Amino acid sequence: MKKMMKALIPTLGIAAVAGSMAPAAKPVSFRVMTYNVENLFDTYDDKEKDDNDFLPDGKMEWTEGRYNRKLRQIASVISEVGQDNWPALVALAEIENDTVMTNLIRRTHLGRQGYQYVMTNSPDNRGIDVALLYLPEQFQLVHKEEFRIHFRESKDKRSRNILHARGRLANGDLLDVFVGHFPSRRGGVGESDPDRHDAAQLLRDKSDEILKSRKNAYILIMGDLNSNPSEAPLIQTLRAQNSLPKDGNASMSQLYNLTGNPVRQTPPGTTIYKGKWKQLDHIIVSGSFLRSESRVRYRDGSVKNVVLPRLVREAPYNVSRIVPNRTYQGVYYRGGHSDHLPVVADFIVDL
Repeated sequence: MKKMMKALIPTLGIAAVAGSMAPAAKPVSFRVMTYNVENLFDTYDDKEKDDNDFLPDGKMEWTEGRYNRKLRQIASVISEVGQDNWPALVALAEIENDTVMTNLIRRTHLGRQGYQYVMTNSPDNRGIDVALLYLPEQFQLVHKEEFRIHFRESKDKRSRNILHARGRLANGDLLDVFVGHFPSRRGGVGESDPDRHDAAQLLRDKSDEILKSRKNAYILIMGDLNSNPSEAPLIQTLRAQNSLPKDGNASMSQLYNLTGNPVRQTPPGTTIYKGKWKQLDHIIVSGSFLRSESRVRYRDGSVKNVVLPRLVREAPYNVSRIVPNRTYQGVYYRGGHSDHLPVVADFIVDL
């Protein structure tokens, strides 16, 4: 059985970027990561939110011990993804509040690495948000805001806000980062698709504002967008192309989905929905990252779904033979990391 698991689970295989030491442009690696961490709640009752399930006496029996264990698990994944090149940016979905982010840094070794964070304060009924961990020496935060999604067909619907963080890279260039967690597929894809179109339209509008206002704008979109790469919210509304240009002449006004091409990995996605693996977690970039003359460039082929052995478990009934090693299966506590796998990509920054 162990041999079978080893065959099914590829190694992470993310090497640090090496480059020549040319005096005019010293290249350094800039790694990014996105991770839906599955209901990372604290153990305190927020009277204004529906977080009762995730309390010590709630349905999930969410104790301080389980909470601290999960904090350590998330930190260990970030550490292993980093290897000797810690991610400069880590987008996180399903974070309850500032307390959780503060604990994630202070109660784990992430604090010793110098991570700081920004996050949203969304009107979501359950109180979950998105956050961005960043290393200030690689991403110097200069601006933060968040955008509420207004739904045309569900005017009273409340969801996660989209986070926008602008920072200056080590070479002085500006990077605009958006972190999103689009409305879920609950109720069926067709029934819920209009809500994701509204989220994608907001994200496209904000991206276009930046692309029109700044030449050679660098835009990075990360998160759980609850859509496969070829589905309409990403293809038609966000207009994120799945095919990457091979000649280094990408359109500066276009968005490109690095996770858009079929990932030749086992499993073939980041999470399971209705028994099938789906690529719902994405890293999307503006065309400037894909131009050969740019001072900040995507390292071709570096995007990967992170499949560490402890992030999955055996599932003989599933076509891929493995499923995410999630924290809960219904109300049953499994003690795993998350129901999603992380995604990582590398970039090169010319100093």
